[in-house]
Amino acid sequence: METIELDFSGPFAWLPGEAVPSLAEAPIGKRCGIYLWTVPTEAGELVYYVGETGRPFARRMEEHLSEQLSGRYRLYEPTAFLRGEKKLLWPGVYGPGSEPSVAGFVQQLPALAPALVLIVRAIRFHVAPTTCDDRIRRRIEAALAQHLREQDGDVGAFQDEHVRYVPRRPNEKPILVRFGWQQRPLGGPDTIEA
Repeated sequence: METIELDFSGPFAWLPGEAVPSLAEAPIGKRCGIYLWTVPTEAGELVYYVGETGRPFARRMEEHLSEQLSGRYRLYEPTAFLRGEKKLLWPGVYGPGSEPSVAGFVQQLPALAPALVLIVRAIRFHVAPTTCDDRIRRRIEAALAQHLREQDGDVGAFQDEHVRYVPRRPNEKPILVRFGWQQRPLGGPDTIEA
């Protein structure tokens, strides 16, 4: 079985001047691969989202930041979010229960802005550079997301069900993925099959 080694670095922040380095200012931000969005809770870093990119990490996170600030992504109440609970303030424009446009977000922006700022400052990123092709990256992304969804407690419950991933197809040979962690998030595996 083919084996891929992925070493995650992080956490990193969206913006400079936070408690952890900004991904935009880190050399690893110029690489591409698999990434995690995490939230620092009392128990440890809790993964909120698993992603992959063939573009530089810093550029992809800038795109995500633009989506978050424009109301396209869901917005949760920050205090609860940092405890690993999701109390929805704004449903975003993607997935079930979403809004058809950001017009409502703009109307509510004066009230939502403080929460938005706190969420942007709370989100952390862990990144694992890889040189594998798009299909392999997507398989790893899907397998890692599935691993987290299957965990008990906060780890599994914190995953958004509406995010769709593209897992290994029946005709594709499995790949063993071994993980190294600079700071292991809650539920972060040693190995998975993708």
